[in-house]
Amino acid sequence: MAKPIPTPDSQSGLAALQALIRERSPLAALQVFHARLGDVFRINLPGFTPVVLVGPRAARFVLTDGADNFRWRNERDPVTELLRHGVLVEDGESHDRLRALIGEAMPRAAFDRFVEIMVRRCDQVTATWPTEGVVDMLVEMRKITLLILLEALYRVDITRDLERLWRPILTLIRAISPGLWMLWRGAPRPGYDAARKAMAAYLFAI
Repeated sequence: MAKPIPTPDSQSGLAALQALIRERSPLAALQVFHARLGDVFRINLPGFTPVVLVGPRAARFVLTDGADNFRWRNERDPVTELLRHGVLVEDGESHDRLRALIGEAMPRAAFDRFVEIMVRRCDQVTATWPTEGVVDMLVEMRKITLLILLEALYRVDITRDLERLWRPILTLIRAISPGLWMLWRGAPRPGYDAARKAMAAYLFAI
């Protein structure tokens, strides 16, 4: 008989809220739930009751062993609204076809080129870091990721456009990251439409 999925009690909920306020990140609340409830738990939110799975076993189950039991597309998810179509938000034959296309673009023989791109782009970004002081690693890793992705898959160097596009990119990342939308679907998203248009224009151009 399957065990019921654990849900937070009032004390866990209070601890999670305190962590959320203290660190200003939903991830802090999730860490509290994970520590108290284990690798699988459910969060009861108004109109939204996600089940959270944590760890390598859970990742393998969701992405490989039990992948057929899950849907990639959720019409209420901000990622679906942003991307509309694509491997991250498609199911069934459409998802399989898109994954096959990605596989064709990333043959094993190309991995040496990918590694060279990764090393070079890491060097490019880290060369701009001050010898003393602090850098925001989340921001810097996002820059490196974009530089690598666009060169590896599209042979495009986004360096000259990165400064112009950085604000729209951050606006879209904030829109799809865990936040107020989880509680309020109509939460304001300042600059979202303009940011999406700017990124769409750039991507269509390449």
